[in-house]
Amino acid sequence: AQDGDILTDNASITVGEEFLFPESDEYEIYESELESLSSWELRIARNEILARYGRRFSDQELQEYFDSCSWYEGTIEPTDFDINILNDVERININIIKNEENSRNQ
Repeated sequence: AQDGDILTDNASITVGEEFLFPESDEYEIYESELESLSSWELRIARNEILARYGRRFSDQELQEYFDSCSWYEGTIEPTDFDINILNDVERININIIKNEENSRNQ
């Protein structure tokens, strides 16, 4: 999938499986779980942690993607979102995903 494809071209993101990591609030993600994901999927995985709390996105592609998810209720503007609402596991997972994204961009 290209780094802009939203739903149909990503086998990992299909209706009924709307989370890349459904338990990323409870369990740490292993780096090996990220290796097969596209750059777009990594971006979704990182941001779905925030989206679960109702955070909206200034990036139109991200906002459109999450608007298409049945579970998503975006009510908090990015500037109003308090990152401190995240638990330790969620923070660790965001950093693990960011590290993978950064390693690909070098």
